[in-house]
Amino acid sequence: MTEPVQVAGGKRGLGRVRRCRRWIGFVVLLAIALVGAVGAVQLVRAHSRLQAAETDLNQATAAARGGAGFANAATRSATKTELRAAHADFAAAGGDLWLAGPFLPHLSWIPRFGPQLAAAQPLSQAGAASTEATLDILRGLQPAWPVLTHHPRTAQPLLARLAPVLGRGAPWFGLAARQMQGAIDAMHGVPSNLGDGSLDRKVAHARGALPGLESAAQWLSLAPELLGSKSPARYLLVWENPDELRATGGFIPSANLITIDGGRIHTDPYGAWLPHQIAFPSPAPEALYTSESGLYFEDSNWSPDFPLSARYERWFFGEDTGQWAPFVIDVSGPGLLQATGPLRIPRYGVTVTEANVGRYIEYFHHLKKRGKTDTQSQEFLASLATTLLNHIEGLGPRGFVTLGSGLHQSISAQQILMYSGSQAEEAAITASGADGRILDPPNDSLMVVDDNRSYNKINPYIGESATYQVDINSYAQATATLTLTYHVRHSPATLQGAGPYFGFWYTKHDYQDFIRVYVPPGASLTSESGAVQWAPMKAYGLTQLAGRILLLEGQTRRVVFRYRVPSAVFHASGTGRYVLTIQRQPGGDLQHVRVTVNVDPGMSVGSHAARSMSSSLTLNGTQTVFSVPISGINASVPPLTRTFVASDPFLPMSYFAGYRHHL
Repeated sequence: MTEPVQVAGGKRGLGRVRRCRRWIGFVVLLAIALVGAVGAVQLVRAHSRLQAAETDLNQATAAARGGAGFANAATRSATKTELRAAHADFAAAGGDLWLAGPFLPHLSWIPRFGPQLAAAQPLSQAGAASTEATLDILRGLQPAWPVLTHHPRTAQPLLARLAPVLGRGAPWFGLAARQMQGAIDAMHGVPSNLGDGSLDRKVAHARGALPGLESAAQWLSLAPELLGSKSPARYLLVWENPDELRATGGFIPSANLITIDGGRIHTDPYGAWLPHQIAFPSPAPEALYTSESGLYFEDSNWSPDFPLSARYERWFFGEDTGQWAPFVIDVSGPGLLQATGPLRIPRYGVTVTEANVGRYIEYFHHLKKRGKTDTQSQEFLASLATTLLNHIEGLGPRGFVTLGSGLHQSISAQQILMYSGSQAEEAAITASGADGRILDPPNDSLMVVDDNRSYNKINPYIGESATYQVDINSYAQATATLTLTYHVRHSPATLQGAGPYFGFWYTKHDYQDFIRVYVPPGASLTSESGAVQWAPMKAYGLTQLAGRILLLEGQTRRVVFRYRVPSAVFHASGTGRYVLTIQRQPGGDLQHVRVTVNVDPGMSVGSHAARSMSSSLTLNGTQTVFSVPISGINASVPPLTRTFVASDPFLPMSYFAGYRHHL
């Protein structure tokens, strides 16, 4: 009698469970619907907020355009009002997205609108962080405006008046730099293709602008130390002439030691030949192919890794003169003159421009008698430095904006390279792209370094081109063929210089070049032709291939390096893509590289599923990246590992042991 009752009770209990599940399901569906409705409303509100923020930013930009408007207090106030409104809109958009935000990145698959939904939250975060950072920069600059906009009749120079007020704003600038980094991090979450050309262009503009704003905030935060507010700041300003090409830009004809104490600037000019001419054993290629008895300051920029070359330069200069500068600035080509514009030097009755500054420096350098102090070069540099400093002293807000823009262009063109022993200053240098380091990308890479060893200013008359062919099979095995073509054009009779081996056997119109090529670690050379071959060796965490050529005027030479590329170059981007990073030598003659990728049967490369693809690359700035999809690789590859070593194989650190100062 008990079993039927138990069974019936079990059925009733089971029914209650089922009804309960239905109610739970209904409640969950209702909650999802409500969340979806609220989320939809939030998305609409957030979109409206983002549009309002964009309008506010456009108005703020228009008010501040050109920098001239900042001289007016009303314009500065209006700009800050628009920025505050933009920040409020970005922050409100982020608040509207708090519910839907976690789900939006998973909706990028939705046609047309999916990428924009995925981008909504990181865009609002980046906008809020960057506008707050900009406001903090303006807060930090507030005490500086009276100094910049008023020019009292006082013996105190502008930078001396500016240094203490920038010191008061340093905490704001440091905060702004951290916020800008947060904005950059947030932009990493924004898809590269949002399905809207106009929006894609705006996002690309923001990606490009944010690092520059972060760099500006970093430099402003360092201004008190850089201007010598607490203790004198010393800088070694090294001039390079790319007409006689060297690893980091060009031959060193002159240098200046600059001291800034409380904003007051003092400069000591030096020629390439320092008072005591301390020398080291020459690097093997220089010893073999030149008549030099040793390595001197004028050749100290031997390393293609600028932080190391800067340390060489600082060491030679300091060990010789007793003047040690922790901050090194190398200027090549138009460099600073591109930023300042033409400068009239009354003592010499000449106008120095970005086009002729190198020739003037070289002209006065060659007036000296070899082995004696080159006073003509020093006197010209002193006049040039004085004129330059007087020019900066007379700048107003618009002038400083123009100067900053010119410096940015010179840095982008690798005409200004910097190094500092201070970690904070070196971080700012790296962020601004002026560090000149040898890159270590995780994919295939290439850097060609030419080194003129013919004692002449012939590089403007050297034609250089390159082709790079890589053949890839399905096992991720790749063979690269780099072909460098050099041609020595006719040069004028007035060309400065002597020629290879100091003109004993050749003329000043002939060209000798020591070539260094840097490729991924683990690459192995299979053949080299067209040059006197040097054995491959490890350098800077890469593989260094090298050779020497000597060409007479009018001759053409092809130099071919063929080597195996390690399979690990496919790891970072996956076996579905081939990526090549080409680093450009500062001041280098090589401007274009034609890249060809060939694959085996059964494989394809490019968007049209072909077996071969070519592209002509223009080398701009520091690096150029070539990336192409590839299919048919059926192999697992390890990651590309390298250990960067800050030492050159031809000029080891052991050379500098036992001296008064460390390198």
